[in-house]
Amino acid sequence: MGKVHQMLYQSKSLSEINSSEYISSIVNDIGKTYNAAEREIVVSLNIEPVTLSIEAAIPCGLIINELLMNAYKHSFPGRESGHIVVSFRRKTDVNELQISDDGVGMSEEILSGEIKTLGLNLVTMLTRQLKGKIIYRRENGSIFRIVF
Repeated sequence: MGKVHQMLYQSKSLSEINSSEYISSIVNDIGKTYNAAEREIVVSLNIEPVTLSIEAAIPCGLIINELLMNAYKHSFPGRESGHIVVSFRRKTDVNELQISDDGVGMSEEILSGEIKTLGLNLVTMLTRQLKGKIIYRRENGSIFRIVF
């Protein structure tokens, strides 16, 4: 939320922010926290400059934060390198956020619901708050796609 407030103060509007600047800033901050450069984890950004309302920006930022931190923490065990892609675009009348990695993917226990994780529960609740849907695929790593 601090990032949203900071960007609002710097913007011309007090009710909207630029998704490109906002998401890039979140990704860079998390990369520094997890020493991405030292670990040779490359993050690619594909972000369209879509305007987001405050009501959408806060939950969207929290979702990005949670999924990106999970990728850094859990996707590359025993590996010193990896690739994460964060993309955001406006598609007709919906926004589409996708975060993917080339890591190990989520375990079957988590996917089946046998193991409940606070992070994924939070992502699910925030996606509902956006009146969106979340799609997960395990394909050469993890792919989370959130449409709202």
